Formats: sequence, structure tokens, C-alpha cells
Amino acid sequence: FETLFSQVQLFISTCNGEHIRYATDTFAGLCHQLTNALVERKQPLRGIGILKQAIDKMQMNTNQLTSIHADLCQAITTPAMAVSHIMLESYKKYILVSLILLGKVQQLPKYTSQIVGRFIK
Repeated sequence: FETLFSQVQLFISTCNGEHIRYATDTFAGLCHQLTNALVERKQPLRGIGILKQAIDKMQMNTNQLTSIHADLCQAITTPAMAVSHIMLESYKKYILVSLILLGKVQQLPKYTSQIVGRFIK
């Protein structure tokens, strides 16, 4: 895994952003696979910097959300050992958006930290 991790890290740091924008699905898929592998190995923090670089390469401007943002969110929230004020406020917004869109509170994603899930209940 370490060799593959190093290759992906090198690719993301040296690739041309203009070229990446022609293959966004493939590039996002690579980032998604990287995130899954790191979460499985309980090393999601290692991916935060790489995913941030990937987002910067893929964005046309800083206001644009990409599919890689979901991977970054997963890498950031996975190692949570305690519920922060930011997490609580984010969950309140999640509930509000869920009620507006669906009329009911959507279940939290399965990758949500167990500590966060217990706190919410």
C-alpha cells in the first residue's frame, strides 16, 4: 500500500490541473479509492493534505464544490474522538437542509464517527 500511496501522492502533487478537468470522474474516483483505503487502514489523516491538493487542482475557482470535497469531509471527520462545537452546528444545519428537502431527517452517513452518532442520539 505504501508504494501505491506514494505514487498517488506524487501524481496529485505534480499533475496539470487543466488536464485533470478533462477527466474529473476518473480523478475523483482515484481520490475516492484513496480515501476508502486510508479509512480502512485507520489512517485518514494522511489523506487530508493530498485531498486538499486534489481539490485545488480540480476547482475552476475557490467557490466551486467538487466531488472530492466529500472525501475530504470523510477524512476529516473519521478520526473524531469527541464532538466539537463545529460538528454540533453542522449537524443542526444537516437536519435543517434534510427537513427542507425531504420533509424528514435523513440518517447520518455510515462513515460518521461512532462518537458523533452516539452524541446525536
